[in-house]
Amino acid sequence: MLDTESKGARIGLEFFYKVKYVERASDFLLGRKSPLCGSNERRPELGGTYAHPDFSSVIKLITALITDEELL
Repeated sequence: MLDTESKGARIGLEFFYKVKYVERASDFLLGRKSPLCGSNERRPELGGTYAHPDFSSVIKLITALITDEELL
């Protein structure tokens, strides 16, 4: 579980909210399927048949940002 109540966590969440982390991380996770990806823009494929990237930390942070009522 991600601690969102400590002073350090609050500072971090506010920073990530201000720099639009949700938008940037979502764009990264969606890769070529992102609506922000230009038609001629090249993006690398993450993972493959044998290795899958671990995005659990990114998902936890996004969840904390979009469910924190103080930030919304």
